[in-house]
Amino acid sequence: MAVRLLTCLLPKNASVAPAEPARRWVSRLQTARWLPILLGLGVAAATLGLWRVLAAALPAPLPQATLAGGLFLAALLAFAVWLAQTAWARAETAARTNRELLAELLEYFTARKILEREVANRNREVAKTQALAVMGQAASMIAHDLRNPLSTIKMSLQIVGKRLDKSSLETEREINRIALEQVRYMEEVLSDLLTYSRPDALVLEWLMIDRLLDDAILSAQKEIAEHRAVVGTYYQPGLPTFHGDANKLRQVFCNLITNAVQASESKAHEAGRVEIYTRLWLEQDLPAIRVEICDDGRGIAPELLDCVFEPFFTTRARGTGLGLAIAKRIIDQHHGSIRLQPRVEGGTRVIVLLSLGPLRDAP
Repeated sequence: MAVRLLTCLLPKNASVAPAEPARRWVSRLQTARWLPILLGLGVAAATLGLWRVLAAALPAPLPQATLAGGLFLAALLAFAVWLAQTAWARAETAARTNRELLAELLEYFTARKILEREVANRNREVAKTQALAVMGQAASMIAHDLRNPLSTIKMSLQIVGKRLDKSSLETEREINRIALEQVRYMEEVLSDLLTYSRPDALVLEWLMIDRLLDDAILSAQKEIAEHRAVVGTYYQPGLPTFHGDANKLRQVFCNLITNAVQASESKAHEAGRVEIYTRLWLEQDLPAIRVEICDDGRGIAPELLDCVFEPFFTTRARGTGLGLAIAKRIIDQHHGSIRLQPRVEGGTRVIVLLSLGPLRDAP
């Protein structure tokens, strides 16, 4: 009888899952509201049956107190089970509340740390932007003030150079040549300062990357000849056109090629080599043209890779350190990306990604 009652009261799927883990049965018994009633009725029925059997078997009648005691024990057992269930439910509720509170506190402190980190980063970026803006204004003023005197000095040196003939001393001609080179170098410095302090809007047109790179190589031909470097081009045929500013991108690639030529090492019987690759890049949300400019120089230290695009950062004795900063700004204007990567075989690889499609909101 008790087995039938237990079968009726248990869930229907409990009888067909004898191989379920024991912890599921324990969990069901702990949360079953019918368990105290079932145990009480079972003990009461067993007490009543035992009392009847004993009453029929013994010659002397059993006192009614025996039956009452058995029923009392059944009620006491049911009450004890109910108390255990209640205590278990309260403990589980308290544990769940504590877990939820701990999760909320953890989420709060995590969000607070993230917010504090973002605020600190934003403050650093704002301070850096303000400092660069002030520096750019100062550089622009200095460049404007120095450009006219430099033009006068350059013109005077050119006039003096034309008047020097073969009868002049070799020392005088060499001094004139060195002075003109220094003036040209100072003009390049002023040009970089003005370019960085006054970013212009883009003049957009549809461009072909191979023609743009060929023009940049021609612009850097003087530097290539001076370093006796060999430039190899490996263009993927049939690349699509892209939207961009021809003059600014030509400036970027000319600067990158010049840096690669200067970084390439000329061996005893072998010239430094610069390799330029182009291909279609589909490993991002929007397709892009990937340009790689590789040199075989000494490479760059890994700890400096995050600093090379900072304004006025340079590892050379000469230069303003604005070349890569200007290049990054122009590439950012084209919604592209630029990064440096050490080569396993030695040297540095510059990777430029230029997105395909029109630049409607280009600054």
